[in-house]
Amino acid sequence: MHRLRHAFALGILSATLLPLSASHADYIHHPVYKNVPRQTDIPWLDNRTHRMGNVWLTVNNWGWLGNFNDYDTDAYRDAETDDWAPQCEVPGGSGVQYLFAAGLWIGGLIVDENGNATPRVSTGADGYVAGEAHEFYPGEGNSNVIAERSTRENAVNRLGEYVSNDLAISEQDFITAYTDTLVDNQFTPPVDGVPHEPLGLRVTQKSYSWSYNYARDLVIIDYEIENVASKFLRNLFVGLYVDGDVGRRGYAQKNLDDITGFLRTAYDSTRDEHTLINTAWIADNDGRDADIDQGNSFTCPHATGFRVLRSPNPKLETSFNWWTSSSNINEDFGPSWQDWAAHTDGSWTQYRGTPINDREKYFVLSNGEFDYNQWFVDNANYVESHPQEFYNQDSVLVESRAWQVPSGDTAGVANGNDTRYLISWGPMGIFDHVDRTGRWIYRLNPGEKFSFTVALVVGRDFHDRNHPQDASGTLNPELYNFTSLENNALWAARIYDNELYDTPIFDFGNDGIPNTSDADGSEGDGILDTGDGWYGEDAGSDGLYAELPADQDSVEVWYFGHNMGWYSGPDADGSENNGQLDPGEDDLLWTLSNFIADSGFVYAGPKFSRGGNSWIPQFGGGRVLQSFGSGGLNDWFIGHLNLNGVLDRGDGIPDFQGPPPPPPPALSYETTEDQVILRWRDNAESYIDPFSQVRDFEGYRIWVGNRNLEEGFSLLADHDRVDFAYYDRDGRLRTPPDGRDLTEAPLDSTVNGWLRQPVGHNNGLDAIINPHGWTEPFQDTNGDRVRNAPEPYTDRDGNGQYSEGDPWADLNANGVWDAGETYTDLNANGRFDVAEDYTVYEYVIDNVRSLFPRWYAVTAYDYGDFRTGTEPLESARTANAIAIAPSGLASRAPRAVPNPYRYDQDYTTVYMPDASGNNGLSWENQDDGTADFRPSDDRRLEFVNLPRQALIRVYTLSGDLVQLIPHNIEGDNDRNWTSPFSESWDLNNRNYQQVASGVYYFSVENRTPEGSGEIQTGKFVVLK
Repeated sequence: MHRLRHAFALGILSATLLPLSASHADYIHHPVYKNVPRQTDIPWLDNRTHRMGNVWLTVNNWGWLGNFNDYDTDAYRDAETDDWAPQCEVPGGSGVQYLFAAGLWIGGLIVDENGNATPRVSTGADGYVAGEAHEFYPGEGNSNVIAERSTRENAVNRLGEYVSNDLAISEQDFITAYTDTLVDNQFTPPVDGVPHEPLGLRVTQKSYSWSYNYARDLVIIDYEIENVASKFLRNLFVGLYVDGDVGRRGYAQKNLDDITGFLRTAYDSTRDEHTLINTAWIADNDGRDADIDQGNSFTCPHATGFRVLRSPNPKLETSFNWWTSSSNINEDFGPSWQDWAAHTDGSWTQYRGTPINDREKYFVLSNGEFDYNQWFVDNANYVESHPQEFYNQDSVLVESRAWQVPSGDTAGVANGNDTRYLISWGPMGIFDHVDRTGRWIYRLNPGEKFSFTVALVVGRDFHDRNHPQDASGTLNPELYNFTSLENNALWAARIYDNELYDTPIFDFGNDGIPNTSDADGSEGDGILDTGDGWYGEDAGSDGLYAELPADQDSVEVWYFGHNMGWYSGPDADGSENNGQLDPGEDDLLWTLSNFIADSGFVYAGPKFSRGGNSWIPQFGGGRVLQSFGSGGLNDWFIGHLNLNGVLDRGDGIPDFQGPPPPPPPALSYETTEDQVILRWRDNAESYIDPFSQVRDFEGYRIWVGNRNLEEGFSLLADHDRVDFAYYDRDGRLRTPPDGRDLTEAPLDSTVNGWLRQPVGHNNGLDAIINPHGWTEPFQDTNGDRVRNAPEPYTDRDGNGQYSEGDPWADLNANGVWDAGETYTDLNANGRFDVAEDYTVYEYVIDNVRSLFPRWYAVTAYDYGDFRTGTEPLESARTANAIAIAPSGLASRAPRAVPNPYRYDQDYTTVYMPDASGNNGLSWENQDDGTADFRPSDDRRLEFVNLPRQALIRVYTLSGDLVQLIPHNIEGDNDRNWTSPFSESWDLNNRNYQQVASGVYYFSVENRTPEGSGEIQTGKFVVLK
């Protein structure tokens, strides 16, 4: 979980990120560190794992992503599972890792009293240097834990913390901060004999993940870097270092056969064009273990990449360097320009690829290279004929750099090796002067900050089982499948900056006009509600775009406070929102708005020899939006969007959001002797999609699985509305669905060449409507419209008393009906509503095996968005999944299962495997592949037919108390599953030792309010 180290308090970090919940603070409390000097403080190291989607990515608060290998004594554990924290596991639960470490590298020039400039680099991770070169750390004290937030309503994480937050960006946000200011050899040992010299940087790191269909295979990471020192930082470069080591957990040779490259563009099928994606990627060379060269028995078939969503300064070019690290000098290699042979700081690149010390790391950060893909290493003709070329904005070649032609064991590198890569940008800040060596110097002032954003994206099935690589010879890159990687990179950009969406950056109120004191109080309420009027470049030939209200035929267009005219709808020529760069769109802002030059932001080429102005918009009234690096929400730069040859579909301001599916239904359940009954309410049906602004609900799906993973569920049923829509020849939705009768609009009729077809199965929702009715089950006997203790339940079966079939809501979550729990709040508004209608759906699963819990889920899905081409979206199966199984009945006598319990019997026999024949259920060792599995809970004796709340006592024949086992009361910490009528025991006594053979008695004390403490008894036998 957390690694403890101690250090002198030379590093200072602002303490508070978010209020810390008691449960997290208690869980990660550090014990007293022995032999620590009095003046020493301990950085509060913390790590958390994203599990919202298919990517289980571990983040920490000391500068890097990933984890040490599970066999490494330095590896840290997961706070949620107390097991090894996965590095970057895809899909989650598979045990296959796609990232060893991804860490920040930030370097600058430190000038001494004699004016000599020495490069210094602070690193978050270095997979080659002894000690790993971790040079970022949090402050001391538990206020430095990683904070978690969620956009989900009433969200509680696995640590028991309430994490719903109005400030949340995604369904799972992790926020932390750290600095490079700690100086202590125990933490920041010398690298290549040189002590760590801090630059004085504070990094705020935020990572975001979602369960939505289109976002399950990506995690977005946003960095804000601030100069907290009292000195200028000169020629500061920032980079992200990535070491893949792709392979299955526990396999020690997984680092030996990785391959990397860079994708500049990708084909966007929704727009029918190629677009920039700027994604560096890494994968296993053939999808197999390093000692296997042939076949399609893949252990690691996918790839991962980092897409650049926002560079620290939009005028800066991205550099991409890769190298292989090896004790074999012939395989320690990295591409390099021929010119570096005569360069003081770069000559080492002619015979070695791995940068060791600060000078070499700074050189790689700042060299301006964009390396060719790894498989070209043993293709001398390609390397010679493809120099790195630089073009100006007029597409004129201004510079060309020839590559050093590789020699030695090129095949050992080209076919995959211990590969790493670095993407970097710089220099940060503003131009200051030219030093005595002729070098241009840029300055980042104290207190200034900059941001950059990347997305870790997954490329599913990068290796094709039908066309596997033969790694015994030369790799064939044509066999690699980049489709999924490209698609996820495209989606990451859409989430980062929504297409044709004007991001709110002002608090002007609902009328959008400043200083009008809106009557509804919306102006000045702290909620950003007004944008700057700019939606993006895809405005069409007239250059005008705005949101057109449904009840209006035109609306005024304002760009940055300037009136541009009236918008009355899409351009007649179809050029608006067509996904193509049409004439006039690339310089649209330049021709339609007023701008001022910001001479502080200078474009820098690889030799820092070219300069030019960036541009920011002149806002109405002569006001200028805040400049880059100020940290305000109004940051806005426009120069890099003009004449860049790319259609910039968004407004340039980060959104970090995408179209959501309907919310997951509020799911409840009931069990009988051999049934599981699922019930849910209709909250998803009234949900309005914030992007399309329509109620786009279409149906429900019922799922079951042995593992609480998105890919671990099987479909039981699918029920949807009866409606129809028009589809084009490619099967894409072209009109919103409607419920018109087929006599009015016949099936297969056409409009504009589109064919009218059913939307989904069209089997209707009536079959799953609960027969019990449409009002909340509550009898307001005294007519005061309030829940009162004398009104405890609806006596549905008419027996004059509360019984199993009567509905109740377990409001205090104690597993028992109490007198104060008087109704089922099916519309989840926290109050009883006499007249409010709702629909309850019910689905019954028959012939369910008792005491073998499975995961059940109900998802809601929509029909997509015909205007944007967004496919139908479905809520996550894991969002409301519950592990349940029939567990007896409280009306029967309690008993123990199995009886006798035999130590010589194998209770891990697998039942009900999934479709692949794997992941079956077993009595013991019920590993469902999720964080809820605890390997320590291996032995299992189950007490069944219990009251909903009880205390179980186990005794020897002589009357000695062996164990106390709480059931759904305080002290019940069983996380495996919540059973209403049974409780498991691991056969450990109160001294945490396995019990001996013999006969044991047990008693069950009824702890329900209506049970009056009555006790039932039984006995069982243990045989060793």
